[in-house]
Amino acid sequence: MQFTEEIQQTLLQFKAQGKTYTQCVFLLAGELGYSLPVAHRITEAVWNLEGNQRRIFHLPPSATLPCPDINTQGSGATIALSDRKICIAFEQIATRIVLLDGFLSDAECDALCASAGTFQASVVMSGNDAASEVDRAIRTSMSASLNTGESIVQTVQKRAAELLNWPLHQCETLQIQRYLPGDQYQPHYDYFQPGADDFEQIVSYSGQRVATLIMYLNTPERGGDTYFWNLGMKIKARKGSAVFFSYPDASPRGGSFHGGDMVITGEKWIATQWLRSPPVPVSDDTGQ
Repeated sequence: MQFTEEIQQTLLQFKAQGKTYTQCVFLLAGELGYSLPVAHRITEAVWNLEGNQRRIFHLPPSATLPCPDINTQGSGATIALSDRKICIAFEQIATRIVLLDGFLSDAECDALCASAGTFQASVVMSGNDAASEVDRAIRTSMSASLNTGESIVQTVQKRAAELLNWPLHQCETLQIQRYLPGDQYQPHYDYFQPGADDFEQIVSYSGQRVATLIMYLNTPERGGDTYFWNLGMKIKARKGSAVFFSYPDASPRGGSFHGGDMVITGEKWIATQWLRSPPVPVSDDTGQ
């Protein structure tokens, strides 16, 4: 995404006048109509003098964790993977969101649904510690993990890893969620919350979540949209399509606050692939 030289000069003048970073962000958002995540990224690009010809990158230079991404530069509307061609239906730079058509064939969607084992109630804890009560109101769907030894699961995970240029060993086990009429998932972040009792143990052993790929296995009759609460964006669930989004800094600033609208009629089936960073070293109490 490019921005004009006029915007660049305006921000540099603001900086020279002693305006704060936050004031520059709100100038872009309040007066010029940019969303806050994009305004933040443009300001960061100008202030850091990246020398990038007024172009902001897919990933912010300040991101502290490596992150998967879909390389859409020069690819036109189609990405050719080793086993399938996928159409780019929509992409947003910040927050990084890419909507893909035809990520799965109808037969692959049906095979994933058939491979689901026993479904259990999806679990969301009400607090930051392991003893917190399960809050069923946040997420009312059912979930089932898939057997990584099955051919269809291996095919889909390898395709996702190739698309996102991300190693398989940093991909979680593929999981299926089933939503019946009345089921929903209230707005949430997918990353592990810093400050939670088990946060350091999780990220130091298996890494922090940095991105999500949601694959739609059917088309609900009514309802079941995926929505990004603080971006004002809704994505319709369509069989075979997928949506990718990333959150490399595990911060509400990233704009990945999302949820699943209530299913009104029919059912909604999705497969979710969460992607993690490499294990993150955690300092001890002495700060070493």
